Amino acid sequence: MPSPSKDSHIMQVRVPKPLWERFTKACHRANATPSESIREFMRSLVREESEVIEALNSAEKALLDGSRSADKASPTNIGREQWQKLRTGAIEEWDEQETGDSIK
Repeated sequence: MPSPSKDSHIMQVRVPKPLWERFTKACHRANATPSESIREFMRSLVREESEVIEALNSAEKALLDGSRSADKASPTNIGREQWQKLRTGAIEEWDEQETGDSIK
């Protein structure tokens, strides 16, 4: 086992014994150590999260870019405007304008 360095972190995790036993058996069947399997799981989770965030940011940009170029009175653009107001916290002002009531 490599010695800890400034670039590593030693982790201790409590897991139920039956889970640990099943996990180590699965690791051995896959010809991997539990440590290798946990590290790969962590890498995979971080990669997946990055991909989801990138996809959401791309979709948000496409949505916002589309709302600037299309017909402003279309139902899609009205929905986009409402979404943008919700996102920025301006929905309270919009509701007040529409209903005449103030949201408190």
